Amino acid sequence: MQDLRFHFKQLLKFSTPIILGQLGMMLIMVGDVFIASIYSTEAVAATGLANAFFMPFLLLGIGLVIGVSPKLSVKLGRGEKIHHYLISLICYGTLIGIFLSLILDYGIFFIKFFGYEKLLVSNMLIYWDIIVWSLVFAILYEVLKEFLQAKQKVIYANVVAIVCVFLNIVINYILVFGKFGFPELGIAGLAYTSFAIRVIMFVALLFPLLKQINYFKVEWPFIKEIFDFSLPIALMTFFEVLAFSTISMIAAKFGTISAAANYIVLNIASTAFIIPLSISRASSVKIGHCKGAGDIRLVKTYTQASLILALIFTTISCTVFVIFPEQLIKLFSKDTHVILLGVELMFVVALFQLSDGLQVTLQGILRGLEQTKIPSFVVVGVFWLIGIPLGVLLAFYTVLESQGIWIGIAASLVLVSIFLAILLKKTLQNETRQLSL
Repeated sequence: MQDLRFHFKQLLKFSTPIILGQLGMMLIMVGDVFIASIYSTEAVAATGLANAFFMPFLLLGIGLVIGVSPKLSVKLGRGEKIHHYLISLICYGTLIGIFLSLILDYGIFFIKFFGYEKLLVSNMLIYWDIIVWSLVFAILYEVLKEFLQAKQKVIYANVVAIVCVFLNIVINYILVFGKFGFPELGIAGLAYTSFAIRVIMFVALLFPLLKQINYFKVEWPFIKEIFDFSLPIALMTFFEVLAFSTISMIAAKFGTISAAANYIVLNIASTAFIIPLSISRASSVKIGHCKGAGDIRLVKTYTQASLILALIFTTISCTVFVIFPEQLIKLFSKDTHVILLGVELMFVVALFQLSDGLQVTLQGILRGLEQTKIPSFVVVGVFWLIGIPLGVLLAFYTVLESQGIWIGIAASLVLVSIFLAILLKKTLQNETRQLSL
């Protein structure tokens, strides 16, 4: 028990800067919602719909580089040096960013076939035409953060994210409302700010790492290794985030109020999710080091510590959502109709906090054990074969409307956590047998 307490504290110490940094990334989006809500309900609905299409591809890109820290941490655990991989990682992130941006730039043509209100689509496209190419810099920032995270240097990158939370609000306020001599850009101001912030975050991480770039050969076998490892995670992330984005896409079918309320609730839920997600990332690095060193006892200890830590935080978020749903929605909207619908949705979000935190933590533990393919199939299969069909059925064929799709998502999270828990037990048993041979 004493050993568990010690490593629990170690994990919490390592996780805290990651949590703060990831919260910073999420709070940048929350800041966008806050400023948009002051400007108009239409701005909230338009940016929410745009991000419903944008975020799955952003997370796909981030997923394609998420294998960087686990892979490099295993190499470090074996005593290898990793600085010569940096230029290869930058090239890799750039290629991914450009490829996905091109898909988004041309793919938005199909938005007219979704049957949304014309004004909603018009406002969305103002935001979209600017935001789409910021994806390149967002992915490059993640690449550099993953590189530093593998070396267990997590403070600087996450401080940058926290600073940018406040910088984002200031620039948004100036550009959206036209302060200090700038023209009032409205929805376009939200997009220009997001673009600028993502460039600033990338440059802030790149600058101190420039002195480490003394090796200019791109190592394609290493890039392939990262790609092969990350692809199942990326696809899993893409389809999982797409499932949540489907909430916004379906909600927009029920009008501007529904779109705005769902986007606000989605941002609140996503902010809470950042904490178990950060624990998951920290767990993958710690467990990757232990696996690389062949210490199965420590793998099991960090597994227990990770699950306990995630359980503590998700219990807190669940309690807050149950007790203060109206107060949370009012932070982002004064529209009575938006508030009433938002409170109804927050009840469903509260119900799945524990299962959501558990499933993402289990994913991180399994990623540290280099187990990615089966979890990916589980997540994608459950969400898209069970959760989304159930949600669509409840949304369009009952009186629940957008609340129905949230119920489908909640059911998916419960099932995914159960399947991943079973998989982790079997994986640990296999690891124990292999290391004992």
